[in-house]
Amino acid sequence: MIYIVDDKADNRFLLEQTLKRNCHYKDPIQSLPDGYYLLQHMATVTELPQLILLDLHMPLLNGYQTLKGLKQHLDWQTIPVVIISADASEQEVEACYGEGADMVLIRCLDWRAYSASLRAICQRWL
Repeated sequence: MIYIVDDKADNRFLLEQTLKRNCHYKDPIQSLPDGYYLLQHMATVTELPQLILLDLHMPLLNGYQTLKGLKQHLDWQTIPVVIISADASEQEVEACYGEGADMVLIRCLDWRAYSASLRAICQRWL
């Protein structure tokens, strides 16, 4: 299972469709609107996700704060987390890697390049 965490429903939908079409991903995808909801949800599940795709800029808990929460929990530390952002600064990227992000993906307007990056993520972690 993959978790997609983004405050924008359109981004979650597009990411889910891209994973299904370009990565031929058929397992369930859980879509969550914020890092706060992700951490609350994670505390209630018995089956952990294979991968978490986490938007950096969100209300309540942003991606960086959520990543810190994930990596502080012993059972969740090994779940690969990919931070996604359209406008992450160099300092934000470095901070995410410092907290244990497995990858930071910059959302770009070049759909082919973005799709290729998602395929590479699928090949590596799924």
